[in-house]
Amino acid sequence: AELDKSLGWWRSVDIHLITSAGMSIATGPVCTRQGGPAFLADGSARTELALNEFGHGRQAIQASDGTWLHNVGTVYGTDSLVGLGQWLHRVITQVSGESFGRPARAGIGLEQVQVLGGAWSEQLQGFYNVAAYK
Repeated sequence: AELDKSLGWWRSVDIHLITSAGMSIATGPVCTRQGGPAFLADGSARTELALNEFGHGRQAIQASDGTWLHNVGTVYGTDSLVGLGQWLHRVITQVSGESFGRPARAGIGLEQVQVLGGAWSEQLQGFYNVAAYK
């Protein structure tokens, strides 16, 4: 909010960098022109990107819990667990040669375990389209 106040309503920045411990881009405001990137690097391991798609990153509404949410468009975020999962996926794929929809090349097969048992499709019927998974 300090950047917004110091710029005034008529000025914007090319790139908005936010360093924080616990903030998010959506709680804004984002002071870029339309399409301008806003980056958040959080000491609590969250990283976000928004492009102020509509150019309304300073306009806000108050949510039912009292927080203010700004019209920054889609916010793309990740945290350390997402990054760890992506890294593990790459390592397993490289070592085994196996990935979703690809057969093993290295002869190291991965076993698929049906967590919901043999009747998984019946349990999910009506909630999700499971035709592609049969």
